Amino acid sequence: MIPKVIFRADGNSTIGLGHVIRSLALAEMLSSEFECHFVIRNPLPSLREQIQSVCQTIRELPEADDDIAEAHFWANEVLSGEEIVVLDGYHFQTEYQEIIKGRGNKLVCIDDIPSYHFIADAIINHAGGLNPADYSAEHYTRFYLGPEYALLRAPFRKAAQHQTYSNKKDKYLLICLGGADPGNNTVEILQKCEQITHIKKCLVVVGAAYRHIDALKQFAKKSSLDLEITQGLSGEDFRNLMMRSNMAITAPSTIAYEYLCVGGTLFLIKTADNQEQLFKFLTEEGLAFPFDDFQRISEEEEINAKKKQATIFDGQQELRFKKVFWGLDFRIRSAIHEDCQFYYELANNPETRAASYNMEPIPLEDHVQWFEQKLSDSNSFLFVGEYRGGPIGQIRFDLKERELIIGYAVMPNARGKGFGKLLLSEGITQTQQKVNNQTSIVGYVKKDNLASQRSFQSLGFTQEETLDHPNSYKFILKK
Repeated sequence: MIPKVIFRADGNSTIGLGHVIRSLALAEMLSSEFECHFVIRNPLPSLREQIQSVCQTIRELPEADDDIAEAHFWANEVLSGEEIVVLDGYHFQTEYQEIIKGRGNKLVCIDDIPSYHFIADAIINHAGGLNPADYSAEHYTRFYLGPEYALLRAPFRKAAQHQTYSNKKDKYLLICLGGADPGNNTVEILQKCEQITHIKKCLVVVGAAYRHIDALKQFAKKSSLDLEITQGLSGEDFRNLMMRSNMAITAPSTIAYEYLCVGGTLFLIKTADNQEQLFKFLTEEGLAFPFDDFQRISEEEEINAKKKQATIFDGQQELRFKKVFWGLDFRIRSAIHEDCQFYYELANNPETRAASYNMEPIPLEDHVQWFEQKLSDSNSFLFVGEYRGGPIGQIRFDLKERELIIGYAVMPNARGKGFGKLLLSEGITQTQQKVNNQTSIVGYVKKDNLASQRSFQSLGFTQEETLDHPNSYKFILKK
């Protein structure tokens, strides 16, 4: 069965469209491997169309004053306990999460204000400068923080993959303060821009939930600025407009990240409390500047910012998020006698044998004897990794003097999905509970096995040359 992901977010002219747009960006990244569905209160027709273009179904909820009653309602009506649920909104607090997770679902929260306790299995916050200690969460909660996990739409991920520092020819200023801009900061910023003599051409973008379009058009008729106003752009059209603009003024939100994927001089103006962390990160890192400094930025500062922008995103968010969501249905358990055949088939897989030091096929009789001996050996620790209840890999630790020697393998159809790293990290955690904490953990990897090397490196192992095995590296994790 294809796993299901249920997204729950709202967007309207009062709270803006940011929660829905970034949830849809995540849904689009997952859609080739997961069924994506959406639950939302009374969406605008244009927003409904966007959701339907990405998700397989949309469940519309009526407006409600009681969030807890709403959680009970759709948890019972929509959820079976087998789904992954993604919550994106500030009213999905601890009790709401408990109701959703109480159905047995895995739970992911997209959050940029760590102001209450989380019971989620995973938290995503793409603002930089935070770490897990900034959150109150359960011991099992995993954190995916910073620009590596930016919730970017496809046109911007593609732009980030090809961005190099360059000066744009068109000297246009892009202004976009969100899909709703309830406070009409757009007109306020334009009034200030009229006082800046070198600004002439402004590309103004507003969303489908923007309620002040008439006031904006009236301002445009009288303004000294040359204004080009567009509303409700697709992601691709928005990217193309950004590519015409060598400067931009945006809120410190996902829009700011999208502009940085294209590159240019970015100025930020905060329009909501939840934007404080991203504003701080982007300005302190020299990637963007406060709008108040619009006329004080030097050419050197602009050049340095553009060079940094070309390195912040690699366009690989889609694969990272797929690995995150595959990992939610992964678990590790101790091996039992009934796992003998699985170990045997995995060990004799041609790809496994090619990565092993003894590449000859293993006779079944020899394997059965070896497996039973290892299970009964107090200095050996064998585990099976499972995805959605089925075995996909194994890991073994053999204690020799003061070192735990690792051997692990993943089924060919499960490779490239991050399961190797999960096997390592969770196997290490469980084994360390059984042995002396002063024991070092050691793995040997052939020099042509780059994927395994990256897994060890990402877990903090030190890489060394070794003569213990030919053409190999020794990876050591000391405790």
